[in-house]
Amino acid sequence: MIDIHNHIIWDVDDGAKSLEESIEMAKIAEEDGIHKIIATPHYMEDSYCAKKEEIQFKINVLNESIKKEKINIEILEGHEVFLTVDIIDKIQENEVMTLNNSKYILILNYS
Repeated sequence: MIDIHNHIIWDVDDGAKSLEESIEMAKIAEEDGIHKIIATPHYMEDSYCAKKEEIQFKINVLNESIKKEKINIEILEGHEVFLTVDIIDKIQENEVMTLNNSKYILILNYS
């Protein structure tokens, strides 16, 4: 199973607060039958705006850490995107990440 909406990356939004919490989330996900997680921290210009480079760095650290813990999960990159008038430009400029480098984005819906 693949989880395509997860706030597993620590200290970038309202998700995990530490690397240890991220590792614990990966353990629980594995127990639930998940084998891939697309990390989707918020991309909201006025509040959470996790930068691509920071996310990619933390995904690498987390993937290395969960391998050491023998957790059979792979973390992939993405953003949960709040729509703005210039969001298409930000995607084209590679500032906003699609789901695992695909043509799909995860849209944040405020109701």
